[in-house]
Amino acid sequence: MKENNINSFYLRSFIIIISTTFLTLLGIHYIDIVLILFPVLFIVNSIQDGLSEGITNMVVTIIIISIVESLNTGIFLAISFIPFTIMISTLIKKRKGSTKILGFSSIVFFISILTMLVITKILGVDVVKYIETIFRDLLDSQLKSYKNLGLSNYEFFRMREALEDAYKHVLLIIPSIFLILSLFVSYINYWLSGIILGRLNIQIVNIPRFSKFSLPKNIMPGSLLMLGITFLIGKLGFSYYEAVFINIGVLLMIGFFIQGVSVVDYILNKLRFNLIFKIIFYITFVFNQSLISIITMIGLIDLIFDLRKIRKKRSL
Repeated sequence: MKENNINSFYLRSFIIIISTTFLTLLGIHYIDIVLILFPVLFIVNSIQDGLSEGITNMVVTIIIISIVESLNTGIFLAISFIPFTIMISTLIKKRKGSTKILGFSSIVFFISILTMLVITKILGVDVVKYIETIFRDLLDSQLKSYKNLGLSNYEFFRMREALEDAYKHVLLIIPSIFLILSLFVSYINYWLSGIILGRLNIQIVNIPRFSKFSLPKNIMPGSLLMLGITFLIGKLGFSYYEAVFINIGVLLMIGFFIQGVSVVDYILNKLRFNLIFKIIFYITFVFNQSLISIITMIGLIDLIFDLRKIRKKRSL
């Protein structure tokens, strides 16, 4: 019996290593976004067989990919995902709340991204400058296309000014983009690992319904305090206060928007709308600026007045 368990453990490790290796190679050469799924099976493995076994299998996989691809690829995977996998696996195994799991794992992944940026800059590759170059090329190609439209000099000047302002704004919110990416990576790995563990009859992950999502109730006073401090620092001559101020504002707006979508999802569930209608509805408002603003406002109102009475139910 014991020998069968050992054989099953090694077979499971082999399948995880081979599957993740092929998934990673697929991501490197064909579908980039697949790379964010790299930790999923190792999270499951860490919970099922122990953290040391899961991380060992991850290291073996990274070594194989380093040999097949390059050492730099292996370093990227190690820095990006080993600390993240340790954090999220540990929190899941300790049965921490979903908010705490997503919060801490997102922070760890965000720190990993910053570490990668520092390392690549030391090695002579400035990722931020690379992103700036991409946006600058996009701006130039857009301006060239506008020139061919036969616009007057005044119209072209106004269009160029608007595009350059948008370009500068995007560059300012790069930290927010990385933080949102970290949250997305955390959520998708948490969600998928929860599904796989459920299929294995390991009921250790409790992923709340999206319709029950709510930002922490103290986020408003905390955010206002941060904005106030940032404003005061700006008055004292801190050169980067504008970027900090804008990033805090962007994160707040995205948080309110997600909460607003959660409220809409709650209402649609109450009205028993089917999945196809919900998907069509979500696609519609993603491309409608007015609806985005309305849903963001709904999220803010729900945060203040608890329209769904979620906080009241949690306190019972």
